[in-house]
Amino acid sequence: MTQNRKAGYCIISALASLQFGLVLLITIVLLSVFGTLIPQSEQLYYYQELYGQAAAAFLYYSGLTHVFSSMLFLIISLLLLINLSFCTCNRFKYLKQRDWNGYGSATLHFGLMVIIVGGLISGFFSHSKYYEVPVQSVMAVTDSGFDLRVDDFQIDYYENGQHQKQPRQYYTKLTILENEKEVGSKEIKVNHPISYKGTKVYQTSYGWLVQGNISVNGQQKNFSVPAGQTVEIAGNYYIKAIPAGETADQGFLYQLHHRERKQPFIGRANLNEQINLPEGSVQFSALKKFTGLQVKSDPGVPVVWSGFMLLTGGLFVKLYGGKK
Repeated sequence: MTQNRKAGYCIISALASLQFGLVLLITIVLLSVFGTLIPQSEQLYYYQELYGQAAAAFLYYSGLTHVFSSMLFLIISLLLLINLSFCTCNRFKYLKQRDWNGYGSATLHFGLMVIIVGGLISGFFSHSKYYEVPVQSVMAVTDSGFDLRVDDFQIDYYENGQHQKQPRQYYTKLTILENEKEVGSKEIKVNHPISYKGTKVYQTSYGWLVQGNISVNGQQKNFSVPAGQTVEIAGNYYIKAIPAGETADQGFLYQLHHRERKQPFIGRANLNEQINLPEGSVQFSALKKFTGLQVKSDPGVPVVWSGFMLLTGGLFVKLYGGKK
């Protein structure tokens, strides 16, 4: 029993030590640097195009492409929370009456704890997903309890000058649906999101979707891919396609490659023209404009803001509380 107590005391002492807290802080800083320098939460093909096959596989499967939601980052944050909890409890334990410096310091530590708790809530429960939705389509918003219908999409261009053909602003008109019933309509534009039931919807991009179908070994699958992006569609096949003109009737330029083959299929195909593959065929059926929407839900944000308020209050008390 005595040995168990000693072991427990050693573990608690290690968790509460200043050195351990500093190691955790440095580790979090280093991971945050990686999370800042490396684009986060993209698909594997994005990193393959950016870094190459081997480096992309390492970054993707090591968690460095989703640092802030990785289990490693969350565990380190949890350990730092435990470390700060011991430190804060000790500070409150030895506080004296009218010890403003001590109260300020303890409040600073508590505020930092609240921020970490908010970060953990975000890491475990936040959701962020990007949608490319054609006009007059309904988008099922994951884990939100409502759907969004894209009613219209408009682009404002610069009227004159050297930026004449560049978009100035773009808008999407959305209808919110619950149980297939309309509950409201809203318009969003860049930097002006909408918020509904704790979920925010941001206008982020627009473009064209190349639609078609692929048949591999007798199995057919429809696909809808952004023009100019490489996307896996089926049977280890990746496709990159762009319209040859302003309409689908002018055909498509495409590049098809197989994961296990070096030589891609490159060419031009008309609308509904069949492209033969060793295991089947591909054809393009439509070209549709889409609006790019980023949907985010983060219950940890209010907690983080509360922590910042405590930090600010603690700093104020520490600096000015004891002055007369």
